[in-house]
Amino acid sequence: VNWVEPRASSTAEMIYRLYKTLRKPFDRQCALLLYTGIMTDTGSFRYSNTTSVTHAAACELLRYGIRPHIIYGHTYENIPATQLDTLRKIMATMRQDSTGRLIWLKIKRSFFKPSVPFFDFSEHVLTLARAVKGVEVALLFKEQAQAKEGIRVSFRSQGKVDVNSIARSFGGGGHPSASGCVMPGTINGVSRLVIARVLKEIK
Repeated sequence: VNWVEPRASSTAEMIYRLYKTLRKPFDRQCALLLYTGIMTDTGSFRYSNTTSVTHAAACELLRYGIRPHIIYGHTYENIPATQLDTLRKIMATMRQDSTGRLIWLKIKRSFFKPSVPFFDFSEHVLTLARAVKGVEVALLFKEQAQAKEGIRVSFRSQGKVDVNSIARSFGGGGHPSASGCVMPGTINGVSRLVIARVLKEIK
């Protein structure tokens, strides 16, 4: 089965609609997972992929006793104090192009201490980068656990630039406002290639 709906806010929303079509009942755990998926893929209902269908789905899922503020807190407001040094290193990599419309960050393996449990900062730093005034596209380049696994690239757009088409050109995909891909090479080499491609779309 190949089910692709570029206009859907998230895979979770598509699964919600599948449940409705098949008349399958929801339970609290299912509602929790689907709501979390919709919330994260829509940037807490802030991205342009959020529609009336998205809100209607969220509204129904809330009837199963899930609490949005707790879900949001567990997802986004959970940075351990022991990781603040790592966060500072990531934020120090933030750069913008000359127009201020493109911003990017890098996460390197060397930023993490073996003695400290791993924490994924991806969504946290992307949300902050995307919030900078004038930014149309935010990029995050992350070294994988092993060098041979390549570089994970995350794309976020305010809506004017279709980052899905850009990610697909590198073998990835996603949604017009949020996409990703994994590319072989070094973090500096990959970032130069992707940044050049995005700048062509912006300009």
